[in-house]
Amino acid sequence: MKRPARRFGRIRPEAVSRLDGLTGPSNLFDGRGINQFWRAMRFVRWFTALASIALAGCFASKPVEVRITPSDYQVNKVKSAIATTVVDEVLRIKPRRVLIVACRATRPPKIIQFEQELRARHPDVELTLTLAEQGCPSA
Repeated sequence: MKRPARRFGRIRPEAVSRLDGLTGPSNLFDGRGINQFWRAMRFVRWFTALASIALAGCFASKPVEVRITPSDYQVNKVKSAIATTVVDEVLRIKPRRVLIVACRATRPPKIIQFEQELRARHPDVELTLTLAEQGCPSA
C-alpha cells in the first residue's frame, strides 16, 4: 500500500484507510479528472476577469457638467454668481472628470477662476472645456 505524501503535517490513520478502497478508476485519482478540474477553473478565472472588465466599462463614471454663463455658474441644481459654491458642489460629488460648458460670451477670467479654484481643492480631476451657444443668454 502506497501512502499519500505528507503535505500538511501529520496524516491521520482514518484518512489513509478511507483511501485504501479507491484503487479502481476514478475521476479524482486517475490524473485526468484533476487536469479537467484545473482547466475548468482556468476558464472560470478568465471568464470572471473579462466579465468584470466589461462591467467596469458599463459603469464608467460620467463627467460632471458645469455650465458657466457670463452671469453665473451652475452644476446640477446649484446656481451661483461666485465659483466657490459651485466648486463645493463639485467636490461633494467627487468626480474624476469635469466637463466645463461655457458660453462664447463668457469672459476668460471667469472660466480661469473656476478652473484654478477647482484644481486647488481637487488636483486629480480631469477637466474638459467646450464652448456652447445653446442655452446661453443672448448678448
